[in-house]
Amino acid sequence: MLENLDKEEQGKKITIVFDSEGAGIKNMEMEAIKFLIHTMMHYYPSFVSKIIVYNMPWILGTIWRMVKAFLPTQATEMIKFLDKSSIQEFLEPGSLVRT
Repeated sequence: MLENLDKEEQGKKITIVFDSEGAGIKNMEMEAIKFLIHTMMHYYPSFVSKIIVYNMPWILGTIWRMVKAFLPTQATEMIKFLDKSSIQEFLEPGSLVRT
């Protein structure tokens, strides 16, 4: 899937948005997060411009601090935590695609 998207975008960078509204500890998959970050960093290092985590519940902040410890500074600088009032600073309202 990512190979096709990379070809389709012809070198343009993408933004990944995680809508975490309503998420909790029970549905937080640490291994999936580590896998995604590892894959993006090692196989597609110049493909992603930023990762937006939308409406992350406060309780998941502890998990974020654990994940952050494993990431290089370059990766953590790409990740933005946004809410409804700040997301439009980074994305145009009509640019989101639901999957």
